[in-house]
Amino acid sequence: MNWLVIIVLFIIIIAMIRGFHRGFLRVLYSLVAIILLIALIGYATPHVNHFLKENTQVHSMIAERWTDRVEDSANAAVESAAEGQKDAMDAAGIQLPEILESYVFGDGVQSAQEILGGTGVYQQAGEQMADVIVGILAFLIALLLAVIIVWIIGKATDIVNKIPVIKGINRFLGIFAGALQGFIVVWLLFMLVALISGTSIGKILISCINDSRFLYVLYENNVIL
Repeated sequence: MNWLVIIVLFIIIIAMIRGFHRGFLRVLYSLVAIILLIALIGYATPHVNHFLKENTQVHSMIAERWTDRVEDSANAAVESAAEGQKDAMDAAGIQLPEILESYVFGDGVQSAQEILGGTGVYQQAGEQMADVIVGILAFLIALLLAVIIVWIIGKATDIVNKIPVIKGINRFLGIFAGALQGFIVVWLLFMLVALISGTSIGKILISCINDSRFLYVLYENNVIL
């Protein structure tokens, strides 16, 4: 028998056995849990983001710190550039009058720093960085909340699975749900095979699929592709 057929059947049979032990509700829930998780995260993230901005000091604190950090970095860059110009002039033997040199490399640098500060560019950079950080923080909080909700619902399906009247039916139907889960795994693997079909390994796998009517039908009717 085609060795790939054995592997595919093994995956499906294991999934069916696992479905029997877990029950229909648990297997079905595991299939939709990822979709539910993504939906919850997508719904909660903007609300958490808005809450953090409007009802906490997180955004303003981050913006203030990053504004100061950007301003300090910019001021240091201006001073470094001025020092570089002064060193270059000294190396070239160019000597400015003391008053002019004091203005250019002293008051001039300070004026340039004040002009940059007056444009609001530091505040804008701080606000943008705060938006990014708060957005990431909101996503992580939403992810945590979504995982907790999904976990609670999953535990509820386990409780239902223990009810005597439902338990037997749930396990029997779990075989079919497990089989569906197994087919999904196989289709995902076949999608990977399609992606690497141009490689030597991919060509071997495609050959095995074409040699089996069962695998060929599964491959050609991949609902994921």
